[in-house]
Amino acid sequence: MDDAYVNYQKASVEFDGTQRVFSCAWGDMGDFLRQGCVAIRPAAGQTPVTCAEFGAVACKREDLFKGRRLVVTLTEGPAHLPELDLVFVALSHTIELSVQSRTECDVELTGDLHWGATPATSTFAVRLDRKAGDLRVGCGPAVSSIDNALFDRRTDAALEATGPLHVALGFEWQKHCHSFRADSKQRNLNHSLTLTVHENYFARKFFVPYRPVRGETQFKTPPIGWMTWYAVKFNASEKMVLDNARWQAAHLAPYGANCIWVDWEWYHSKLDTKVPELPDINTFCPDPRRYPNGMKHVSDEIRKLGLVPAIWIGPTNDPNRNAFLLEHPDCILAEQPAWCGRWWLDPSHPEVIKTFIPKVFRQLLDWGYEAFKWDIIPMSLWVADQHHAQFRNPAMTSDAAVRGLVQAARDVIGPARYMMSCSGHMFRDITLAIDLFDGGRIGGDIFNWEEYVKQAVERAFTYLCFNNILFYADMDNVVIRDEFNTLDQATSRVSFTAMTGTPVTLGDHLPALQPERVELLRRIMPVLDIHPMDLDEHAMDAGLAVLNLVVAKPFEQWNVIDVFNTTGDARHVRIDLATDLHLAAGSGESYLVYDFWQKRFLGTHNRALELDLAPFASTVLCIRRQMDRPQLLSTSRHISQGGHDLVSVHWDADRSVLTGTSQAVGGEPYTLTLHVPTGFATVRAVSEVPSEFTPATDGIVTVTLRPHQAGQVAWSVVFQPRG
Repeated sequence: MDDAYVNYQKASVEFDGTQRVFSCAWGDMGDFLRQGCVAIRPAAGQTPVTCAEFGAVACKREDLFKGRRLVVTLTEGPAHLPELDLVFVALSHTIELSVQSRTECDVELTGDLHWGATPATSTFAVRLDRKAGDLRVGCGPAVSSIDNALFDRRTDAALEATGPLHVALGFEWQKHCHSFRADSKQRNLNHSLTLTVHENYFARKFFVPYRPVRGETQFKTPPIGWMTWYAVKFNASEKMVLDNARWQAAHLAPYGANCIWVDWEWYHSKLDTKVPELPDINTFCPDPRRYPNGMKHVSDEIRKLGLVPAIWIGPTNDPNRNAFLLEHPDCILAEQPAWCGRWWLDPSHPEVIKTFIPKVFRQLLDWGYEAFKWDIIPMSLWVADQHHAQFRNPAMTSDAAVRGLVQAARDVIGPARYMMSCSGHMFRDITLAIDLFDGGRIGGDIFNWEEYVKQAVERAFTYLCFNNILFYADMDNVVIRDEFNTLDQATSRVSFTAMTGTPVTLGDHLPALQPERVELLRRIMPVLDIHPMDLDEHAMDAGLAVLNLVVAKPFEQWNVIDVFNTTGDARHVRIDLATDLHLAAGSGESYLVYDFWQKRFLGTHNRALELDLAPFASTVLCIRRQMDRPQLLSTSRHISQGGHDLVSVHWDADRSVLTGTSQAVGGEPYTLTLHVPTGFATVRAVSEVPSEFTPATDGIVTVTLRPHQAGQVAWSVVFQPRG
């Protein structure tokens, strides 16, 4: 027998009788499982038997009422396993694989998984059904011991492996694909594995319009930049904006800050709904007292600094009747004072859709703005519901009408310009046009600590599963000034935001920030390309947020965890490496632990971490599997401790040399922290830039490079084996 094949709807299975391997295919995905192999161990201590060791192969195809079955019978095998059946069942959404033997045995299935066109960047190892009190995220093709599914962001399709066999996923860098191993936990006559395809996973699970996060905009990862409102409120002005832009360009742009947001004060002067707005400002007319040279001058100056000019707009409402509304009074849905203005537009009116919205966004483009923050969608929906009977087109729902306005704006600005939704009230407004926005708020405004925990941290547990899949989930501004934060609180805010991989909007007057708080910001820039590893909503454990980031590079995979005490009480926390972090602890593996903010080595652990957290404090730890030779433990550039800056790392066992290349900031010391086991001594560090190293203390060596210019820096550390 050469090949055996069955197909049912989108599912296909083929067994190669010559190579003795199987493959599975699914619709447009094609062969998603390749080089599938079966190994059987009839008894403990015996060498596994593979399909190639059987002398004869026969197949049988069977029709099922809703499926097709392929039975591959292997005979003339070894004396202790003369016969074996492989059974494949193709169904509408699943492919079932089972191994049936005549005697009890252990089984291992292996193969390559090609799920999605760009597996290294858009296919994620995940769990679909996990609800827990922690958050798991990954950077790169990260894999955890509990992952049993692959999700392809481009197609909104997931492949899930379930059944009695234990599934372990991996990523094969040379093959550019994922791999799997499924092995039995106990001996049995029948071992099975079910592969389930979940098409339109997010669209069906959450009832949202699905489009993968846009890769066309100027921000390839979530944007970083200063915003007026949270920093200076109504003290915003042309001078204030440009002072902060210049400061950001000089002090934070080298680290990754890339935009400046002019918020709503450009055509609003107050929050008091009882006092009429200044008569000469509206959507088309900025406040001349704050911006005497106009909004184009501001954007031009921002762009000269190498930053992206971004602007707030609330186009469904105006504080005054602008020229369009004076000409088209029938486009007014209601006069209803609110913090954002008095005059509400009818979102169902053809002139609002075809003329007004395009006019607004063409003006912003003419002024030179390249990113947009669309606000007041929740209030627009409330007003639309309240006055739906007055719609020009009452056949349109409120949702459809407001969504149509967003579509009209997207048609004007095109796919390459970033547009975020400031709509963090409820699921309705957050997801209304999630496929048309590039980012979106997931909570309310945050200044004080209670607002931060309720509107940012707790909301992240609900909506982080959307981040970097449907859009960038925006937790609002990172406010770290001492008006609202102790240094511990400021550290906690930046740590949680950075490790979730969400936008970083700076909400403080930058020139007034203390140096130690500026340093916090530098350590979280740029935002990494981080994705969720649990595709479901979570709920935070009371007072404790644990965030587990898995960083995958071709040379190593490691974990960075943020253990965050959100309360005002000190607390003791125990983190189990196996059950809480899903590491291979307890199976002979040990892990090195390093405290990033405190710059201290916490030792080697193989069971659990015992941590004492001060009120409102975070502990950010790098956890790397211990090796029997010198290894990198941490780097100083970024909170990911290598996720951003490490380009390559290589250990030359013959020469006992650790070499690498790092991305460094010009003029800033860059420190490598290394763990050196007792069998080695550090000889010297070598680099193309000035460098120095400190002798080993408790097995820890630091090498500090001092690059004069930004760019990649090569380095090597030479060791001498002892004895």
